[in-house]
Amino acid sequence: MTNSSTTTVRAAIYARVATVAGQADGLREQEDACREYAQAQGWTVADVYQDQGVSGMHTARPGFARLLEDADAGHVDTVLVYRFDRLARTIGVFFSLLDALRVRHITITSVTQKVTAR
Repeated sequence: MTNSSTTTVRAAIYARVATVAGQADGLREQEDACREYAQAQGWTVADVYQDQGVSGMHTARPGFARLLEDADAGHVDTVLVYRFDRLARTIGVFFSLLDALRVRHITITSVTQKVTAR
């Protein structure tokens, strides 16, 4: 992420639901909250990455893999999630995914828990 005040932060929104029932509402709620947070921060939403019907117990997820590809291409400065459990359901998976972001110099923020992990 750049420190220049003239450069807009590019935020990636990551949303995940593990179940099929009600997933559209759950994904929409997560995305809306993240968009509101990004707007309040003056950030641009680079893209929205979603994993539907995917457990937070696993690291192999198509939406998250695409997010990492875009991060590697330099399109993402930070990641927004509704809650950290949308990223991972176990501490091991959480730290694995956090490390994948950290080596790319990307922070992750939970918009409902008001915490940023670096």
